[in-house]
Amino acid sequence: MSKIRSAASLRHFSTEHSHIYLSRLCTTEYNRRASFFSSLFVRSGEELGISKMYLQYYINENGDKVYTTKKESPLGVATQSAHPARFSPDDPYSRQRVLLKKRFGLLPTQQPPVKY
Repeated sequence: MSKIRSAASLRHFSTEHSHIYLSRLCTTEYNRRASFFSSLFVRSGEELGISKMYLQYYINENGDKVYTTKKESPLGVATQSAHPARFSPDDPYSRQRVLLKKRFGLLPTQQPPVKY
């Protein structure tokens, strides 16, 4: 429980000192509450020390593709990326794609090809 003192208990301080004391008290209380509320929200992967997950694959003994997020297969061979060449899990333009889909009803990739 935090100790919150009333203004009457600060009478023995000068005006300047009480202002400093109150500002520190308010800052401490704000930081305590901010840390509590921030703990309620889901943190991003970077804050938790988790790297972005790129889907990888490797070929097992039977010749089948096995998908994983690991960089190395159980055989010790490096895995290959399972994403298209220009794929990014960040997806920086997703907001614009959603806006276009709402506005026009289809995405540019769903349109018929342009005839030249």
